[in-house]
Amino acid sequence: MATEADKFASVKNPLLPILLTFLAPLFSVQLAKAQIAPAAVVFADGAPGEHYVFRSEGIFPLSSAFAYLNYNTGEIDSIITTVQPGGTFSGSSSVTGLTVSGSITATTVTFVYKGITRTVPIASSYGSASAYAGVWTGPVVDPSLGVGVGTTVITAQGQMFVVASQGFSINEGFGTINSAGQFSVPLLDGRTVSGTFPSPSYGRVIGSFSVSDGTTETASLIRAVPSRLLNISTRGFVGTGEQVLIGGFIIGHGGKTVLMDAKGPSLSAQGVASPVQATQISLYFGSQLIASNNGWRNSANSGEIAASGLAPTDDRESALQVALEPGAYTVIVSSADGSTGIGLVEVFGVGDTEGP
Repeated sequence: MATEADKFASVKNPLLPILLTFLAPLFSVQLAKAQIAPAAVVFADGAPGEHYVFRSEGIFPLSSAFAYLNYNTGEIDSIITTVQPGGTFSGSSSVTGLTVSGSITATTVTFVYKGITRTVPIASSYGSASAYAGVWTGPVVDPSLGVGVGTTVITAQGQMFVVASQGFSINEGFGTINSAGQFSVPLLDGRTVSGTFPSPSYGRVIGSFSVSDGTTETASLIRAVPSRLLNISTRGFVGTGEQVLIGGFIIGHGGKTVLMDAKGPSLSAQGVASPVQATQISLYFGSQLIASNNGWRNSANSGEIAASGLAPTDDRESALQVALEPGAYTVIVSSADGSTGIGLVEVFGVGDTEGP
């Protein structure tokens, strides 16, 4: 068993490849023409003390990153990878020389590292820690180590990965954060940092956090991934023939997985009088029909819709979850049973646990 001193010594130099690995995806999105991009963030556990994290911003050079931490041996690794159009990715570490490869689907990330294959489900973009989700980076002051740079990855599901560098030393840790922003992260050097993550204000947080050795660490962080629109919706009358409800949206910068729903019957519980009793939703790219649904449970990927946490509460309502390339799209809501009344069409960004 390595001593705490051995563990911390083992992560000194090279510093920049490790720190920049998780920052690289943030600055690579403009390097290539936008394409459909399976964005994803997953955390995984291996043997006791082993932790993995993979995050992708899309199909671009240097657009995804993988990190490994073993608390027992003090081993860390960090690999910049590139995602291909089919969702496959691979890369090699400039720190250890090891490689990682794998693939991303709409629901899972599979990766192979050190000869072991792991498949991890992608959680919903919406969760208890959604308010804090994202990649945060900025200066960190640690009384024991001095002034440095920190990067923190937080998922909507409350998972937290911290990388901090001071001088020629680097420290990492995996922990959790709850809906109130309270977090605890055991660090590789044997200490634990904890506290309350401040509520973000215009993409920035400034806070002081307790360290288990009795010191206080301060940080001024900005959300490196810009804030994203959570939801857009419109309500209107759904009649017969051409009396349909129409919504439109535009996807840019690498593509996005989108969930669209058409609500009717469930609106009664919200005080809406005379809602349409069954809906059909159709998605168009120009004049091309991309997908259509009549009753969300009839969808081929109804499991993905349910897993998003955004599925309609009434089975007579329709929904689609589709990975879309950049472009302008139209959503049309019509009656599925000939009834008429008020309907609601909603569009959500999903598929990225750092937020929509």
